[in-house]
Amino acid sequence: PTGARLWATYYGLTSTEMITANCIATDASNNVFLAGQTDNPSGMASGGFQNTNGGSQDVFLVKFSPTGARLWATYYGGSDPTISEECYGVTANAAGNVYIAGDSYSSNNIASGGYDNSFTGTENNFVAAFDANGSRLCATYYGLTHEEEGHVGVDGSGNVYLAGNTASASGIASGGFDNILGGADAYLVKFAPCTPPLAVELLSFTAKCTATTTQQLNNSITIFWSTASQINNDYFTVEKSVDGNNFE
Repeated sequence: PTGARLWATYYGLTSTEMITANCIATDASNNVFLAGQTDNPSGMASGGFQNTNGGSQDVFLVKFSPTGARLWATYYGGSDPTISEECYGVTANAAGNVYIAGDSYSSNNIASGGYDNSFTGTENNFVAAFDANGSRLCATYYGLTHEEEGHVGVDGSGNVYLAGNTASASGIASGGFDNILGGADAYLVKFAPCTPPLAVELLSFTAKCTATTTQQLNNSITIFWSTASQINNDYFTVEKSVDGNNFE
């Protein structure tokens, strides 16, 4: 290596925005991940999980190719315009999945499919996993009523580690070396890999007979459904049964 500069980039929009980039990582293919927090309302994200800023300050995560081209970028935060998030760490595994950790004051849009999907107190840690294309795999809160700060790591088996400091006397340690808070302590927690998300998360499904004559009975069913999410899915098949056991 000669020490020559290969490429460099600004990342931001207006002169009045607040943007801090304090987290960086690379993956096995030499893609580069940059993360931090910003109050910019738009323009920081493209092709990612969340393309608009939801709060007063959201975390952002951007993926660059080895030659410096932006591949995708996402905001990450709740929907309350007065609430903020901060990033404390980012890492990637051999499969190209990327993990961000930080803290959040938001009670929505942070955790999904993780260990703890419910916000507790006023501020919680969070860790969120994304695939190589920027789709969220799962995310969890971690902490109770006191401030926690968390940094993230991942091992070769896909297990995820969150470490930081806490003043919470419960809800933090279980089955570990020391399960009793001594004051303001450090903590370390290990999570299993994300379970791959279902193609469709179904919230409700109902069917209503709209036939007005006997002849219409086989062709006059109106179906209503709602979904929480649909991932890599164009359609799903509905089968019918008259006895609940045999479907066609």
